Amino acid sequence: MLFPTLSFFLFFLVVLTLFWSIAFSNSARLGYILTASYIFYAAWDIRFCALIACCSIISWIGAHYGPNSRHIRIFCITALLLILGFFKYFDFFSHEFARLFAPFGLFQEAIITDIILPVGISFYIFQGISLIIDETNPTKSVRPSLLETSAFLSFFPQLVAGPIVRAHELIPQLRGYPTLCSKDIMRAGELILLGLLKKLIIANYLAQNVVDPIWQVGPQGMWEAWIAMFAYGIQIFCDFSGYSDLAIGFALLLGYRLPQNFSAPYAAKSLTEFWRRWHMTLSRFIRDYIYIPMGGSHHSTVRTASHLIFAMMLAGLWHGANWTFVIWGLLHGVLLALTRSTQIGVLATYLSVNLLWILFRAPDLSTAFDYYAAMLTAGNFPNFPLYIYALTILGAFLAVIPPKDSVIYGYDFWKKRPYAYLWLTGLTIWVLFALAPPGVAPFIYFQF
Repeated sequence: MLFPTLSFFLFFLVVLTLFWSIAFSNSARLGYILTASYIFYAAWDIRFCALIACCSIISWIGAHYGPNSRHIRIFCITALLLILGFFKYFDFFSHEFARLFAPFGLFQEAIITDIILPVGISFYIFQGISLIIDETNPTKSVRPSLLETSAFLSFFPQLVAGPIVRAHELIPQLRGYPTLCSKDIMRAGELILLGLLKKLIIANYLAQNVVDPIWQVGPQGMWEAWIAMFAYGIQIFCDFSGYSDLAIGFALLLGYRLPQNFSAPYAAKSLTEFWRRWHMTLSRFIRDYIYIPMGGSHHSTVRTASHLIFAMMLAGLWHGANWTFVIWGLLHGVLLALTRSTQIGVLATYLSVNLLWILFRAPDLSTAFDYYAAMLTAGNFPNFPLYIYALTILGAFLAVIPPKDSVIYGYDFWKKRPYAYLWLTGLTIWVLFALAPPGVAPFIYFQF
């Protein structure tokens, strides 16, 4: 069930209406949120609801008993990582293992079973791991019940593509009585409209008219290669930040506040600043649970550089079982190490990030190298419609403007005519759906 679809909006309308009518007890609210979240996930594949339930039980055991037992804590974290590794990396490593030993006649075929990758598995397993680890920190410990842990891991607004939420950020909210004021409603409406604009209009049109067609046949010369590269940079920003806007907006209508995930990433003046602005909840996860435990920056320059490179390599591998992601992460780590204390400027940072997006987008290394070669090959200037350039500029504008934490427009109008404001918001949503290209492409980060 995708956010920018009529079926989801009808589902959410029912969930929202019933939620505020049964908010008489904490157990009822948690049970309702859990049920709605499992229905939401079952719409994709009901079989994997059992997987979330299993991960919830493991996470609860680790959080409940782990603080007093290092062995239980390690066992539960290892179990979660093994689950993630099996579904996400088994086929990849079995194929690479077979390819490595095939010349010696030991293995002729990979043990490939075409394992289905559960949507959002990286996100809810990372949340489970963070819950177990944070329970050892008295300032972040929340000691959740099994019901609270299950609702926390499966909370449907951010279940399949984040933001990656910490237990101490969401579980205290799940325990308390949710609140919703007029400014929250307006802010949620702004985020939902902005998310739909980014995803339905900008990301989808750029994908269907520029990025996908050029990547399918390969760029015919430098002009197509460079334009598609920058278009993909805008597409992936609007696609992912658009999902985050929608997730935060829908959660806010339920009275829950999720952390910000993007903050004008293409306005960053260095790679370090970029990763503080892009997918912020993943960046802090990598920082707090990988980079800092390894020693962070409290060692020599060489060792600090190795920590950065290793952490970013893991960040690349987190995105997918492909050498393109691994090298993408490694190169980001190298650039971070080389420029850690230097501001290289907005243009240099933006160009570096976009050049590396090619590796991120490419299905394999050979395709990526061919693409880089095409960027140096003469070719004709493509004849894209004018609105494509306008959408690219609009997307770039949204990527460099810091988001606001409060209501921006129309509060006076809301106070005077709240029902008219709601009707206008509904009309705008309908217009965005009407203007969108046919079909709704899955969010890019669903595959991670």
